Amino acid sequence: MGADIKETSDGMIIKGNAVLHGTEVESHNDHRVAMSLAIAALKADNKTIINNSESVTISFPSFYDYIEKL
Repeated sequence: MGADIKETSDGMIIKGNAVLHGTEVESHNDHRVAMSLAIAALKADNKTIINNSESVTISFPSFYDYIEKL
């Protein structure tokens, strides 16, 4: 998507750019990553495909319904 992401021992550091690019991304079945990618996709200039995006149901089952209203 164009962001600079560095993995740490307990998470990650994300340095975003003014323009993000739509692409295919992987959530690794992590609901927090899937939701973060979905929010980034709202800003992206083209379509974004989030693999294993259904993992958001772990913590926020209506997440996609909610962001569709934004």
